Amino acid sequence: MEPGKSLPKGSQPKRRRRRGGKKNPAETKTASAVLKQPKTALQEKPVDAPLSPSEVSAMKQHFEFLKRHRKVLRLSLNAQEDLLLNGVKEPSHRGICRHLLGKLDKGRVLSAAERLGPVERTRMLEGIVRFSADVTYLLLYLESVKESAAQQEATGALNTALAQLDFDAISPAQMCKVLDLIVELFTDEQRPQILFGLLRSASFRKIFDSSSEGLPDELAGVLLPLRAAEAVVLHDRPNPCSVQDLRVGIQHMIQAPRATLCAYPASVRARLFSLAVEATRGGAASSGQGLTALLESFSRDPREHSAAGMKMVVWLLAASREKDAKRLLSALSKAHPKASDAARWLSALDKERLGRLFFLGRSPSKLPPMRFVEAFDPICGAPVFVASGSEEHSGIIESLAAIYERSAGTGVPTVIRSETGKRPHLVLRREAGVGTRGDQEGRKFTEDGFRNACRDIATAMDRLGRVAISLPGLEPWRLGKDAGGRRWILDLSGASMAGSVELDTIGAASSQNTKVLKAWLLKLAHSSTAYLPSPEWLTAVDGASDCPALVRAVYRH
Repeated sequence: MEPGKSLPKGSQPKRRRRRGGKKNPAETKTASAVLKQPKTALQEKPVDAPLSPSEVSAMKQHFEFLKRHRKVLRLSLNAQEDLLLNGVKEPSHRGICRHLLGKLDKGRVLSAAERLGPVERTRMLEGIVRFSADVTYLLLYLESVKESAAQQEATGALNTALAQLDFDAISPAQMCKVLDLIVELFTDEQRPQILFGLLRSASFRKIFDSSSEGLPDELAGVLLPLRAAEAVVLHDRPNPCSVQDLRVGIQHMIQAPRATLCAYPASVRARLFSLAVEATRGGAASSGQGLTALLESFSRDPREHSAAGMKMVVWLLAASREKDAKRLLSALSKAHPKASDAARWLSALDKERLGRLFFLGRSPSKLPPMRFVEAFDPICGAPVFVASGSEEHSGIIESLAAIYERSAGTGVPTVIRSETGKRPHLVLRREAGVGTRGDQEGRKFTEDGFRNACRDIATAMDRLGRVAISLPGLEPWRLGKDAGGRRWILDLSGASMAGSVELDTIGAASSQNTKVLKAWLLKLAHSSTAYLPSPEWLTAVDGASDCPALVRAVYRH
């Protein structure tokens, strides 16, 4: 009614004498209190917004719960709502679903909670907190969990309930009560999954990001890592915390129940899997259970599934679970015979080994001593190059390891470890594929491929000279190319290293490398059939007096 206007004569309501007594606080809500009533995800969208497949699935579960507890909760339904509850009609209209869930009467819920025993009461409240954001139900549920000793079963429901709770709409006392009950009811192992639900609440994240003061000590130390995982994994956003926090947060996240992990969207599951295989390598068996659950939830696209499967194989090998790794390799080789290296790895695991290392290419016994071969190192979980020999090669291994250590950053692989003794060996990180046969490949180089190959190798040779290391040659078996097309000098066997890095030793090494590099560049140019270097390029290379001049020549022409 417009201001200043009154009801027509005769329509004025009769005034009744008010009886004394205080007003019922439940009947005197202010407008701001009504506006701040918590909303679930279902209520945040317009009533005519279509339901997503995940929302339809959730609605069916909620309606099944209401069907089982219809008499206890004394629900009054119309014909259309009755069809939804009995599964005759599919949930389709957000407004109708919202209205049906909203028929829950708090007085009847509290009355039913008083009548039921601890276990039945806990089950009833568990179903309610999955779709209601009312903190009264949540607190009642937590108290019921405490009484019925059902902490293990409560984690999933609490995760959902806390995620939809609006912390701006509850009092500080209620918030403290929720947090205190979480500390009291759940163990250190159970709390991370509960707290992750807290961080899914935008209102709680806002409070936590502004200040974590007032949080129980048992929660504050766990929430920071979970905050990092929540941002990176769930929302694909930058990490707001440290790398170590993210690592710990992912370790907590992968411990979630199978149903929780598989309920995440496909993109979230893919991110979590990729990060978790790194963050939990060599970790607890329960991490493996989570990773396996995620792997089994992925689509069966041959390339994607086989790639994820091979990551899982690496994780299993690092955890010394070779039998499980072989079983997975066997399954992958049968499911994706053309899209996976599973068959090759399975065969390699049954052949010659060097400790835990297994060889992906030719076995060392079939090659001359000290020749680098491709292998996989479960200890570091990465492809490697390995050179090995007999006990008499221990001195060579030691010298070669020193050469690689000094060569770090020059365009050669880095050392992972070296060992002497009866089976001395040197393990290098595999930066590139071995043996690209650079001279033969040169015949089919494009212009860009030719220029990049010359620049990569020239730069590497120049850098080696600057640390007083020289090579006797650039044979094809020394060279490799990584996935990005960059050329590497992989094998430094036979290289010479001066005892110290001084002007005269640098000059001697650079002089030797100049001869080797110039010969290699000219040979590559003359063998090329798909691209012909310009006369200016040939003249500049042929006339260069040192490695820096050769580098300038291949970059300028």
